[in-house]
Amino acid sequence: MPQSFRVFRGNLYAVGFKPDGDTVAFKPQDVAAMAALPDTGGNPGSIAFEADKNNAVSVRLQGIDALETHYQPAVAENRPAGVANPAVPKPSAGNHEQRRDLSRAAANSLLGLLGVTVTAADWHSWGYLQRVRVGTELRTEKFSDNVEIVVVANTVDSNGRVLGWVFPGSVALTEGQSLTDAELKALLPKCCNALLLKEGAAY
Repeated sequence: MPQSFRVFRGNLYAVGFKPDGDTVAFKPQDVAAMAALPDTGGNPGSIAFEADKNNAVSVRLQGIDALETHYQPAVAENRPAGVANPAVPKPSAGNHEQRRDLSRAAANSLLGLLGVTVTAADWHSWGYLQRVRVGTELRTEKFSDNVEIVVVANTVDSNGRVLGWVFPGSVALTEGQSLTDAELKALLPKCCNALLLKEGAAY
């Protein structure tokens, strides 16, 4: 059965956050429309609008994966079969990373495709972006990025993240526009998801 996908225009947030090569913080123009997106079971209202991100949402780029600039590793379960799992505390969230040069390079590539320049010096030692450049302007304050991007989506994952195709704001798509499968397919070579795969920043 053919699907339809909605176009969302809004702002990218990077300063003060830990973006990955496959996830960005996004503040949509139409919050209500994004909140109505269904999860994979068809139920709306499961998006996590995060207060610490100025009520932005996490957009997970559909169909790709990149090394993470931060993550929470799973607890190793070293026990014989049939033995109950002992109570082992999980490592604290956000204080771990995968190979730094590759994970940050993927994030830098994604942001670069969206019009934001990031160098190695812009990353704080704790793993978040302390500044970025938009054109010739240096941005150091949270929520000051003011970079418009476009997200095309129709579903939300089990973690409350929007699953979507991400484009720079210059793409000729209108807020609220509906795309068919065929129309989205024709646009895929221009989306960041595909461009990151092409340059080897994601898999």
